[in-house]
Amino acid sequence: MKKQKDRYLINRVMYKNIKKYDHQQMEEFVPGIELEDVKTALRGTKGIGPVVWQRITERLVDLFRKEES
Repeated sequence: MKKQKDRYLINRVMYKNIKKYDHQQMEEFVPGIELEDVKTALRGTKGIGPVVWQRITERLVDLFRKEES
């Protein structure tokens, strides 16, 4: 869980409520992830060269295409 200035961002009451969410409620609670956000996050990772980056990009495009269908 992410801490901000030694405090949790989700308190215990909110955590217990989230645990009770059904599938629909969880999808509304968790924001969607965009392909460009993932690419931006991974782009500067050490050890990912042009060849590996191309493979990752192809797999991500396929994954996001399946989710949209």
